[in-house]
Formats: sequence, C-alpha cells, structure tokens
Amino acid sequence: MKITWPQFVRCWYLLSVGVIIASMPFSKFLISIGQFMLIGGWVVGRFDNRHWMETMGPLSLRNRILRILPLSLMLIAKGIAGGFREFFRHRAALLFSSILLLHVAGLLFTTDFHYALKDLRTKLPLLIIPLVFATTPSITPPVFRRYLFLLLLALTVRTLFNTWAIETRDFIDLREVSRNVSHIILGLLLSLGIFISGYFLFQKGRKNLITRAVWLLLISWFVTYLVLSASFTGLAISLVVLVFLTPFLIRQATCRIVRWTLTIATVLLVMLPAWYLRGIIRDYYYIAPVEFSSLE
Repeated sequence: MKITWPQFVRCWYLLSVGVIIASMPFSKFLISIGQFMLIGGWVVGRFDNRHWMETMGPLSLRNRILRILPLSLMLIAKGIAGGFREFFRHRAALLFSSILLLHVAGLLFTTDFHYALKDLRTKLPLLIIPLVFATTPSITPPVFRRYLFLLLLALTVRTLFNTWAIETRDFIDLREVSRNVSHIILGLLLSLGIFISGYFLFQKGRKNLITRAVWLLLISWFVTYLVLSASFTGLAISLVVLVFLTPFLIRQATCRIVRWTLTIATVLLVMLPAWYLRGIIRDYYYIAPVEFSSLE
C-alpha cells in the first residue's frame, strides 16, 4: 500500500508523541530524542513540496544545484512562519507557553547569564510542544486512549525494575534508584497513573470483573510503590487531588452506601494527615525535662 506524504507526516507525528510518552518514566535523553522528532516532523510537514517540485522541475541540472538550497530554506522559513501565525491565534497554547516568558523576563534581574541561558534551553519544550500540538490536527479519542495505556505500561515496567533494584542493591538514598529521571517527576507520573487507572476503573460501560480487578491491582501497585520508594511528593499530590475530587464523586454517586463511604473516606483523608503533622510538630517543640540530680 502506497503511503502519501500527509500520511507519512501524520504517522511520524504519532510516533514522536509515543516516544515522548514511553520515555517519560525512563530517560530525559529519550524524551529529548522524541522532542527533536516532533519538531523535525512539524517542520518537514509544513514544507511545501509541491511548490518545490513545480519550481525545480523545469530547471536544468546546473540551475537546480544553484537553487536547491535557497529555495529549500525559503520554503522551510515560510512553513515555520505560517505555523507561528496559527499558533498566535490559539489562546490556550499561548497562555501555556507564556510560562516561558516569565523566565525570559528573569534575564533582566540575573547576574549569571550562563546558567540563565541553560535554564531557558531546558524549558524550551514549554514553547515547542504547545506550538506543535496547537498547529497539528488533534488526536482522536481511540489514539488518546492508546497513549494512556502506553504511559501506564511504561510506569509499570519502570516501577517493577525499580522495585527489583531496591530489593537487590543497597542504596544510601532511595532517590538514586531513579537516576535517569527525577524521583519527583516519577512520583508525579505515578500520581497521574493512579487517577488514569481510576478513570478506567469507574468508567461507564460494560466491564467484566477481571478488567476491574486489573485496574484496581494497578492502582494498588502504584500506591504501594510510592510508599516503598518513600515518594512523599507523589503521595501528597495524590492525596490532595483525591480530597478535591471526592466531593464530585459523591455528587455523581447514585447509591447511598457509596456516598457515605466516600464521605467517611474524605474525612479520614483530611484528619489522618493533620493528626500525623500535629504529632511531628509536637515532637519538634517538645523539650524533655532534665533531672539535675542524675547529672554527674
């Protein structure tokens, strides 16, 4: 089957997004490769190859050699300019990318421009990814679901490998088990994975008991790993989101038993961390009495 140029560009775009998603729990280097694939496919996809063929076709070999580079650069610049014009009409993408402007404005107050430029380079995806997503045809719901499954699969593989490493190696600091990716980022991804699994677990539709058990087991495993790896960030974010999400679930629930169960769970989720923090603060300010008679 012959693949047309737009189909190739679309497949390259979907592949690039898949590489980024699958690499998120594993390696910053692989994420960078996916980003280069994404922006490269975006530039190539906006290249007007029909104009290029119509212009270069009638020319002689000598004139083709002389004009191939200037014409290609002109068409690439024209495609990029057109992409930015579309991007500037997309308010949501502009709002998200405006975060980068805060770091650009910070250049006015910095004295270490070497580190500032390095920081801007690492945050360049805040501009690149919204630019590509806003100016590319949206992903269909079935493809989006496959990307969610891909992320859950990557998180499962990563957590299984990290658990094996924790059990077979000695780590002075458990954060060293996630050297290629920050332990904070991994904890946030696991928190996201918990709620994605919860979405599939409670999604309306006909689901057998085995499917629901798989989603429940996945949620339990992600929570267990957060506890095992002492990821306070992941646990705290999951807890906060769950507290704010529970009232919505209570309103949606039609069974009275489910409503009371969610209400009690919400109260416990608020009271238990508060009680724990109260104990920590009390122990911090507690001063043990000194018996001077026992001192030498």
